[in-house]
Formats: sequence, structure tokens, C-alpha cells
Amino acid sequence: MSETLFDPPHNATPSEAAQVRSRYVSMPLDEVRAWEAKLPHDARMTTIYELYALRGDTVQMQATRERIEDPVWRYEVGYRDVFPTSYF
Repeated sequence: MSETLFDPPHNATPSEAAQVRSRYVSMPLDEVRAWEAKLPHDARMTTIYELYALRGDTVQMQATRERIEDPVWRYEVGYRDVFPTSYF
């Protein structure tokens, strides 16, 4: 499963998602969730980073940035995005 801005601990509200990505304004929530899940991991992490920026949560912004910049984490997440979860 792909981590999105709607998953814990992020728990974005529909209005927060619409503020982070304007294309989500006219989309039903289920479509937004499906769209987010299909994005590559770096795009999802960027969206999560922007969610925390919207909230003014500098601690979580830094933590998300460190995850984005960690080469081992990027490799592992990229690998999980390629293979189905049933593989693990």
C-alpha cells in the first residue's frame, strides 16, 4: 500500500487536500484518494510535505524532508511501489 496524505499520521481533511492540490477541489474524495495512491512515492511525499507546510508544522516538514532525501528510504519505497503488497 502506498502512503498518502490521508493515511495516519497525516490524516488530511478534504479541505486541506484541496488547498494542497487545487485539482482536488472538484474531485470526489474517493477519486482524490485513488489519484494520490497512484502517484510515485516522491510526489506523494512532496504532497505530504506541503500538507505540513499548510498546517505550519515545521517539525513534520523537516521529518518528511529527511525521508525524501534519504537514499536508502527512497530505494525501499520505490521498490515497494513496483511490486504488489502480496509479494512481501
